[in-house]
Amino acid sequence: MQLSKFPYLVQKEILDNMTYSDLFLLSFVSKNMKNIIKSSQATRFRRIGRIVYEIDNMDLWNTNYRKIYIPSESNEDVILRCWDMSEKLRKDYFQLNVSGRILDFEYITCRYHMVAFNQCNKESVFESIHNYFLDFFGDTVKNQWIVNNYMPYFPRLPNLSLILIFWGTGNDKGNMKNLQKIISSSPTMTHIKMSFWEANETLKPESKFYQAESIAIQQDNLTVPVNLGSFQGRQTFFRCNTCRNFDLIEFVNRWKSGEAFQKLEHLEIVIDNDDIPINRILDEIGVKYIDATKTPPTHTLPKVYFETVCKPNTYPINAHTYVVRETDNRVASISIQEKTLSFGVWSETEEEFLAMVKLSQNHVPIADFHPKYDQSVFGAIHNYFLDFFGNSIEYIWIARLTHGCKLLIPRLQNLSECVYTSGFPELSTEEFEKILSSSSVFKLVNMDNLTRVERFGPESKLCQVESIQLKLNDKAILDVLHHFQGRQAFFTCSSSFEIEGWTEFVDKWKSGEVFQKLEYLRVKIPSRHEFPQTEILNAVGVNYIDATKTPPTHSLPKVHSWRVRRRYTDPIISHTYVVRETDNRVASISIQQTTILFGVWNKTEEEFLAMVK
Repeated sequence: MQLSKFPYLVQKEILDNMTYSDLFLLSFVSKNMKNIIKSSQATRFRRIGRIVYEIDNMDLWNTNYRKIYIPSESNEDVILRCWDMSEKLRKDYFQLNVSGRILDFEYITCRYHMVAFNQCNKESVFESIHNYFLDFFGDTVKNQWIVNNYMPYFPRLPNLSLILIFWGTGNDKGNMKNLQKIISSSPTMTHIKMSFWEANETLKPESKFYQAESIAIQQDNLTVPVNLGSFQGRQTFFRCNTCRNFDLIEFVNRWKSGEAFQKLEHLEIVIDNDDIPINRILDEIGVKYIDATKTPPTHTLPKVYFETVCKPNTYPINAHTYVVRETDNRVASISIQEKTLSFGVWSETEEEFLAMVKLSQNHVPIADFHPKYDQSVFGAIHNYFLDFFGNSIEYIWIARLTHGCKLLIPRLQNLSECVYTSGFPELSTEEFEKILSSSSVFKLVNMDNLTRVERFGPESKLCQVESIQLKLNDKAILDVLHHFQGRQAFFTCSSSFEIEGWTEFVDKWKSGEVFQKLEYLRVKIPSRHEFPQTEILNAVGVNYIDATKTPPTHSLPKVHSWRVRRRYTDPIISHTYVVRETDNRVASISIQQTTILFGVWNKTEEEFLAMVK
């Protein structure tokens, strides 16, 4: 197929549906083809936030093994892999002229291609690739190179910023020396992510560490080894075991005086072992209050750096409390909730900030009460609603998990219970089962912090939940899957997924011995893995709809879609299906690279095939 012979709109439609990796490779066909891609994809390329050069998980101990990808909230769009090849290339390698240098390429899977090079040429190889990207994707795209304490190599190239990920434990002086060496020998970092427990030495105030634009730190307290008071950048995220009230108060007071933190935009401090005394801190720092009947503006901004599948923006601060900087009258919203202090600096003065405050929508009344009366207060409100609105309405209680695994769930009639959390410390099996025991049966459990949970037993109450949306390892997913009694399940697997486990699930469903209530199942695996479609379909013994016909679309309302844009399950339009032996009911199966979808119809095979067009 000669793409250049098609009309421009047809060319654009084809290119719009190609991956960045394929567009990159196609651009080498000719100069004209490269220009067509750049022209037709200009808007798409402008939406690229950044290109990341990261150490490739395929070989964590080789400095020169890199994957280059475009990250998003949901996945990594890998453009290219770069490997230092000590062995000879396979026979199917090919050569391309990349920014004036001939590089050897090789296919490693059907999804990726790889550039191979000798270690002595790594500087010029990465320079050629980087220059090609600058010309192809544009120089407005941010380019970030990730190093760690084992692999500190960094090429000095224009428009390439540096990210450091450093893991250190104990009071080993070698760790601290290594950190200081990397920092001093590198340009100013864009972002530093560091975990350093039980350290007994603090980085000096003049260290280039504190000049980083953004830092995300896990350590014992706010001063060792990284001292919050010396930070000069824009965004900082601390997680500590303990914290002195004095350190929090001193931080805010120094910001208010204008003597420090002039560039600061956002700060978040999470204290794992202690609750922050809210009233005492707020009194000490002299906060100002927005009337409770009004709605404060929400502070959030793009993160300097975010990892794949993480939120690209800082967590929203919607607080009725704020402080003002003396030197320029600038405002910072401040929120303290149990173990977390959030601090967001506005570019507005106090007068401009207060102009953004709005009356609460429809002047919604606010019920104030002491925490020890929460059960009786919510009981009274709920009973009034039952009488006023009627008991035919579904009432749902959303329980957000707080630090310390605490849940407030009132025991009330006609009240469904859902538990939701995101971004909290990973939970152990014991902690999670404790949460499940706080309710008779949850309607929904939605958690993304369960990768420490290794296994589930058949008696786990999780298996009785109507709808689950969880991130787990493959063994834990199989435990839940094989004993699940609910209607809908959405799994994100933190690793690869064994074919045998999936085959066993489908065989059990087909036999009719379990999963009688199941309506919908989705399993996603990381982008570095891929489901072997043909092998799985053959193993479960699917039936096929003729390729010339259009199968019906399976989609149904989610059990619970609170604050979810998509109120329906992802559509399944598949030519493959299986049939349950006991009642002849049909389930559509779709396998697309990293995702398996399984949708059960309330139709027999005969009724299902009658819907095929």
